[in-house]
Amino acid sequence: MGRFIVLSCLGSVLSCASPTEGVIVEAVSRSLEKRVPVTLASYLTGGQNALVEEVRVLEISKVIGKGKHTYWRAQIYARGVCRVMFGGHKSFEGKAVYRIYKDAFDNWRAAPDEF
Repeated sequence: MGRFIVLSCLGSVLSCASPTEGVIVEAVSRSLEKRVPVTLASYLTGGQNALVEEVRVLEISKVIGKGKHTYWRAQIYARGVCRVMFGGHKSFEGKAVYRIYKDAFDNWRAAPDEF
């Protein structure tokens, strides 16, 4: 019985390990390829279908939440080109905050943390 408790506690500690910088860059890049938030695109509707040229992690928070609601906030710098509504293509560059989390299939994901 004691071994089970130790192993289950160890598993919960390991699952709360912070994502690496490479994981964050990859997750944010995938997110940007689908949708560029207004904060980065500087365009009323944001952007879509981005060609990401650079993503850098500037800062990452400590873990927030518990269990399946665990995530980290990461401040990133990104630049690239995206398609904007009614305007062709536009460059984007700047800082943004993203939520980094694992989905139901244990894959790392990123979503803009817009207020």
